[in-house]
Amino acid sequence: MSVIPRAVMNLAFRPFFLLGSVFFVVALVRWGLFLNGWVSWPGALSPLTWHVHEMTVGFGVAIALGFLLTAVQNWTGMPGISGWPLAVLVGFWLSGRVVLWFGPDVSPVWWVLPDLLCLGYGAFWFARPVIKQQQWRNLVFLPALLAIAVLHVALLWPSLRLYGSALLWCMALFMTVIGGRIIPMFTANRFGLPRSSEPLWQYWLLVSGTLALVVLVAMGLSGSMVGRAVFLVVALVHVRRAVRWYTPMIWQDSLIWTLHLSYWALPLTAAILVVAGPATSLGHNAQHILALQGISLMILAMVSRVSLGHTGRPLRAPIWLGLMAVFLMGGMLARVVLPVFLPSLTGIGFSLAVLLSAMGLAVFAVHYYPILTAPRPDGRPG
Repeated sequence: MSVIPRAVMNLAFRPFFLLGSVFFVVALVRWGLFLNGWVSWPGALSPLTWHVHEMTVGFGVAIALGFLLTAVQNWTGMPGISGWPLAVLVGFWLSGRVVLWFGPDVSPVWWVLPDLLCLGYGAFWFARPVIKQQQWRNLVFLPALLAIAVLHVALLWPSLRLYGSALLWCMALFMTVIGGRIIPMFTANRFGLPRSSEPLWQYWLLVSGTLALVVLVAMGLSGSMVGRAVFLVVALVHVRRAVRWYTPMIWQDSLIWTLHLSYWALPLTAAILVVAGPATSLGHNAQHILALQGISLMILAMVSRVSLGHTGRPLRAPIWLGLMAVFLMGGMLARVVLPVFLPSLTGIGFSLAVLLSAMGLAVFAVHYYPILTAPRPDGRPG
């Protein structure tokens, strides 16, 4: 631990937010170089499989673990993982990235094992205080981690023939649950509004519906009548939820409107898949609405706020947060609109999406490095 700033291992959000954002940039750059024919692909996995896996199990899981293992300390009042146990967890995550990048000739077991250890070890550190404090509602995150672990194995063992896009809907489950907690709370706190309670039927319908979508997408049934019906229900309930959260005041603070904007990717993507189906050009490319406007933008908005709050800094929106959102939204539009409506510009759309999306996370990594690696200015632990 002497080779890195000691404060990095104070809480899980510090190493995972920083490493996750840097990895997003590096992995996207590699993907863009390959798409343009500027580098060869040495890996045993297909390029597309690697891309899907590393944007979800690599980047997405890093941010999810960073958030959950930090938030659980607040939820339960028990100390979160830190120090050497946290360093071990980060080591599992890093090992997974290194093996998939540099180890094309090793047994598939070594592709699968590091990330399974990361998910299992992270789930243990999350579940232990939740169970001890009997906060059963928070155990909803464990099925999401389990689904990622199962799909991780399936994706890296192609003979199992499950669809990797199901990993996106695992991330959508995190968006559904975490967004449902933080977006109305942050909005109410920021503008002095009363907090609205969510009906239990709505919460559990969204959770169970999204889990059903994970299964349907994994089995290639998202275009079936059942699949489209579930997509429709999920889209409508997400719209109801987002409309109830909305207030025109959100546009005063980029820490808030970026969260709201990211959440709308859930019903928009689901609605497109109802109308167009996953096998069409629009349906296939629309998944990047969820990936870039949804998952990536919510991550940027969330980690920007969480990193300020948990390091004891004022919750003032950085002036460049809106710029990060513009980069990601521009990347999403380039990736979706050009291939669908101007197919001759597909290559340009892919390159623009890579460039703009990578710039968004690069801005975060550069500006937040001093925050995530320095001790809290108030001297408190964390």
